Amino acid sequence: MAKITSEEGFVLEFELLPRSKEDIFEKYFPVRCSLMYQNKPILNEDILRRDSDYSRSGFPGGFVGEEIDSFSLIEDLEYVRDNRKSRIWTSFPHEDLEVAIYPGLFPYIGEHDSEYFTFMFYPCGCRFKDVNVCSRSPVCFVMSPDLNEYNKFIEDLKKEYEQLKSLNV
Repeated sequence: MAKITSEEGFVLEFELLPRSKEDIFEKYFPVRCSLMYQNKPILNEDILRRDSDYSRSGFPGGFVGEEIDSFSLIEDLEYVRDNRKSRIWTSFPHEDLEVAIYPGLFPYIGEHDSEYFTFMFYPCGCRFKDVNVCSRSPVCFVMSPDLNEYNKFIEDLKKEYEQLKSLNV
């Protein structure tokens, strides 16, 4: 599991999951994301949509998304680090998760040679109970890791991804 942790104890976690052998969409990589504070979910489970096996596979207080064939979030993270230009990653084919990645501290971007990066995490609005339209959620979580934590996050995601690929699931 890859994590970004703030000094105050907030944690953004991403975990890649093995594909189900019964899954009709064999090329999908499920990804779970959670938002925690002091080891407790930030979001109340009672407000989240859990009406399918797909939505129930998220962590308590978290969300699930997927990618086809490869996990492009890794490429986007590396691009932002290496080119100092922003990128937005969206889970596909279901746009349940979105992460905007900026060099520097957003919205106070200023110089892009800052040793910090900004993650803006948006779950899809339809991941909440009683929301019937898929749209960018009005809920956004922002984390600003330094370069060392950013690189560790990338490396942890790469390890998980390579491990899953080697299992051929």
